[in-house]
Amino acid sequence: MILPENVQNTFKKVGGVLIAIGILDIGLMVYCILHNQSYGSSLNIFAVIAGVLLYRGGLRTARILRVFSAFFGAGLCALLFWAIIRLPKDLLLLYIKLQPRLLLYALLASCLLILPMWVYRRLSVQEVLDTIDEGLKKPTPWHLNPKTGVISGLGVFIVLTIMTSTTAQKCSDAKALDIAVKQVGAGYKFYVSGYAINWHQDSSGAHSCYRYNIVAYNENEIKNVSVTWGGE
Repeated sequence: MILPENVQNTFKKVGGVLIAIGILDIGLMVYCILHNQSYGSSLNIFAVIAGVLLYRGGLRTARILRVFSAFFGAGLCALLFWAIIRLPKDLLLLYIKLQPRLLLYALLASCLLILPMWVYRRLSVQEVLDTIDEGLKKPTPWHLNPKTGVISGLGVFIVLTIMTSTTAQKCSDAKALDIAVKQVGAGYKFYVSGYAINWHQDSSGAHSCYRYNIVAYNENEIKNVSVTWGGE
């Protein structure tokens, strides 16, 4: 099927942006690996492949990208809102004062939030939608409907929020904070910035390992504290 010129231009523009962002993300990932820095992203290879397919006029890719952009857009918006609520305001001001480079990270995070919204909007122009339906010879199935993506993105966020609000989780948080206090001493406030729970099983039975990242801070400094227990 020969795509209308406007649709071709839209696909090439969106595809080109995805390819560029994916390549930059891969480069940043390699840089962090070479310098022993932690890095996590859901873009890179996915963005490059999707960008190439869309640039070549992939109608099915465009339909899938609409639902994925709705999913990530809704999930990231909810996550950003939740993070702003949870982060202590005095810690935020201290980050800005002592580590101004975080403003750059915040700008990059904003770009990640804007990207799925921009992709969704560009691929939701009526001419694009009509071309997709005509080319694929069938209407959009329910699981590829953007509403499904929005509901799924919010659903994942809600489930994760509930999991981090259980009594058992709060007990784990309290233990992690208690260990952190013993490590850095008094005179600090503490904030749980992240955690992971790993399970494994051996001949002696099932075991769980708790790993917490905790920020200890006062008026003059910020310390990142790693707390681990269990796994035996």
